[in-house]
Amino acid sequence: LDTYNENIRIFGLNLICNNSPGDTSSYRTGLRGKIGFGFVKNVILDSIYVNDIPSSTYFIHIAQYDNVLIQNCHIEGNKDGIHSAGGNHLTIRNCYFKTQDDPIALNCQDYPSSIPYYS
Repeated sequence: LDTYNENIRIFGLNLICNNSPGDTSSYRTGLRGKIGFGFVKNVILDSIYVNDIPSSTYFIHIAQYDNVLIQNCHIEGNKDGIHSAGGNHLTIRNCYFKTQDDPIALNCQDYPSSIPYYS
């Protein structure tokens, strides 16, 4: 069984991707975000800015979560801004999106390469 990490807060992050996928591997197969969380509770992402998400990765990828707040964010680029892969109590407010794919993707079942809890 996976252990949940709790009480995580990121405030005021400005991320520059330089349109490079970088290392898309993670500690867990299927977690493909520049900012990625799997098995978390009580997360706040506030005042996050990016304007160049590459086409190979999501920006925020979150899976198996409970109680997540994403607010006051500016997200632009070529892939999903926020990609959810199953969880409970997700609030997204006061965010600006300009993406070439889904600004917000709420997925219960997705491609296996995008679902960390199937790995």
